[in-house]
Amino acid sequence: MTDKICSPLLLKHQGKWLQHKILEPGILEHTAENGDKFYTLRCTTYSALSILNIREICELADKHCRGELNFTTSNNVEFTLTSLKEAMELKADLAGRRFKNGDCKFPLRELSAALKKFKLQHF
Repeated sequence: MTDKICSPLLLKHQGKWLQHKILEPGILEHTAENGDKFYTLRCTTYSALSILNIREICELADKHCRGELNFTTSNNVEFTLTSLKEAMELKADLAGRRFKNGDCKFPLRELSAALKKFKLQHF
């Protein structure tokens, strides 16, 4: 990891984690050896993202978490947050973002369950 591609929150505690706890589907609490805590919120995305999808994800990161996010190898996006309150605010924002048919754009659940929601009509 380098400081150019990694969140300062992660760099500060790299290799010094005490525990990682799943608080609810999609929300994880990370505790460092010194007691510092931060949170990641993970949601599913498409395997092929359009520029509009990427812009919306970046807008969320700018609004809620200092522009910091990570894309995982399993097509998830992880937002890094400094408090549980921020995580809950982002969760509420994500829940309000829906497709025209009512399906959630960024579900916070297991990837296998969320993929059933993504149909060709969403693209």
